[in-house]
Amino acid sequence: MLRPESFTSIGVFKQCPKRYYYKYIKSLKRELENEKIKKGREFHKNVCEGKKSSDELDFAYQIKGVDRKKTSWFVKDVGKLVYLRKDKNFIEFNEARFALNYKMQVVEYCDPRAIFRGVVDHAKIFLEKEKLIREIEGKKELLLENFFKNVELLDWKTGKNKGGHIQLNYYALFFFAQFSFLDKISCKNVYVSCQETSPSWVIKRKQIEKIWLKLKGEIKKIRECRKFVKKTSPLCAFCEYKKDVCNKELLGKKVEGLFVERKN
Repeated sequence: MLRPESFTSIGVFKQCPKRYYYKYIKSLKRELENEKIKKGREFHKNVCEGKKSSDELDFAYQIKGVDRKKTSWFVKDVGKLVYLRKDKNFIEFNEARFALNYKMQVVEYCDPRAIFRGVVDHAKIFLEKEKLIREIEGKKELLLENFFKNVELLDWKTGKNKGGHIQLNYYALFFFAQFSFLDKISCKNVYVSCQETSPSWVIKRKQIEKIWLKLKGEIKKIRECRKFVKKTSPLCAFCEYKKDVCNKELLGKKVEGLFVERKN
């Protein structure tokens, strides 16, 4: 059974197919000795749980519009309990896991039919609050379409490098697949270390076929790959396999040549 890809795994394959082989096919466990990665993981955990306080977290909370006052309802389209803030007009998702199959249909995160999956750092679904208040009294179940205004996706960037559009473009596919009434989605990268945000960009439903074809093309390259060739670059200095795997192979101690083959 082939594993579903993620934005990270696709990036690893592009950087070095051999690193992809070690990491995702051979599943060789290596911890990157990188404080930036540890810091990023800790930040994502803390901002999701609302823990600890720092300049970076305070900035993220400001962007999110954090307020502890909230009331919960069951939203039928989402299929689970979500929170609607009393003083805000949006439903929020934090660290929301999702997966898509080959037909761009939403499936469970661990579904064997999934070909792509990811975790959305933060998403807001804005609603018409006044209409919602009129309709909500006495009801336990809502149809999101009746109150929908728009969606905003945020991605926390804890490093210094400014991210591009591709990751959130891919993640937007999940929301278009989940909510058939969506026409467009607003996206933004949040650079917490320098307390800046990227300009927002909008993805329209008519664009998703092109984005989906690009994503499937990236997945196809990985699944059709049989020779995972080492790609030497300055990034090799940060690879978790550089000391005990790659170097030994280059000395002829483990495999012959500069590539390994997929066995299926």
